[in-house]
Amino acid sequence: MDPPPTPAPSPAGCAQWVCGWDLGHNAAGRAHTLAELHAQAAPTGLMGCLDGATHAHLWEPIRDTALPLQALVVDDWSAFVRQARHFVEHHPCRLLHLSKPRGPNLVLGLLYKQRWSTTVLMDIDDEELSFVGDPTPTTLDGYVTTQGALPPWHELRGADWTRIAVGHARDFDAVTVSNPALQQRYGGLLLAHARDGSAGPADEANRQRSRAALGLPAGARVVLFFGTPRAHKGLLHTAHAMASLRCPNAVFTVVGEFPDPNLQAALLAVPGIRVHLLGNQPFGRTPAIVAAADACVLMQDLSYGPARWQMPAKISDALAMGVPVIASAAPALQPLVAAGALEVATPASLATVLDRLLLDPGRARDRGLAGRRYFDAHLSFAAQREPLDALLRQTVPRPLSPALQGLLAHLG
Repeated sequence: MDPPPTPAPSPAGCAQWVCGWDLGHNAAGRAHTLAELHAQAAPTGLMGCLDGATHAHLWEPIRDTALPLQALVVDDWSAFVRQARHFVEHHPCRLLHLSKPRGPNLVLGLLYKQRWSTTVLMDIDDEELSFVGDPTPTTLDGYVTTQGALPPWHELRGADWTRIAVGHARDFDAVTVSNPALQQRYGGLLLAHARDGSAGPADEANRQRSRAALGLPAGARVVLFFGTPRAHKGLLHTAHAMASLRCPNAVFTVVGEFPDPNLQAALLAVPGIRVHLLGNQPFGRTPAIVAAADACVLMQDLSYGPARWQMPAKISDALAMGVPVIASAAPALQPLVAAGALEVATPASLATVLDRLLLDPGRARDRGLAGRRYFDAHLSFAAQREPLDALLRQTVPRPLSPALQGLLAHLG
């Protein structure tokens, strides 16, 4: 059998791509970050799926991206394999970095290896099993042995396909992870949520310009939450802590679209605080928005399974701008805690920690500088390029594992 042809650059001019399993919601954030990181060294595009029924449009923060972008809009998941084959045929690449072990990415990665002998990396930035209610990964053979057949294709985004995708995450050519907690579980190269960082740290003039642009009072003490506001992210704890602050001019600024309107209503009902809601914002505006803050609070409810494995990406944005960060002591954040790059708080201590930062400019300045030093050493594009370049130099496409060959046979 003749070897597969060497792929030329795709119609967008890219020989390497990052693929997100769903570009319609915040899962696209990590894929965009990886694509920006790759693009520091070579033209890189962002590709991925959109569900025609639920998320037919790109997630708002990536709509202004300067990256080449190709979306695969799927209206009928039972026909995904046929549609994916057509997509792969018309978007060749030499390097594909899959963002998250999910069913659609498993299939796309496999098809790219079959058609183009593409080097395929799998990135893990969350414990995906914690989102689907079943903590047990499985293999294709293991699933078929116990269930008698593959899960149906129309459930490709569901729990069983996620368990299979996680079970085969290390069967591709290399693995990358976003934090040490995930590295302990899955191995691979640690690639943090990297950022450019050239816009920061913010000085007082930048801070005041940003506040004016956002409609915030010049003399306010701005406490920022930036991300997707969900119940486990401590927004209500932050609001109640702010209600007891000694700092009378504090404003809680929340940047991000609420998936649950009841959480937004509960936040606005907390007495004794001022809340400023901004909704989703383009990634290009992130530095200017973060520059307006005196402190960034990114608490996590550690009893919520996924939170134990997450390093909120917005920590990188805040540290890049020299903004002090207050966070929970999640396992994924232990290197930052050990380095003094952020303030640790619990719901009970949050008001005290906030007061210390908002009422002591010297402490806030020192914490911001420490955070920026950590960012430069560990979270900047410059810091992350060297290990990524080394990984790419030593990684070559491997033959398909017997398990993936078995899945390929099922694809028809």
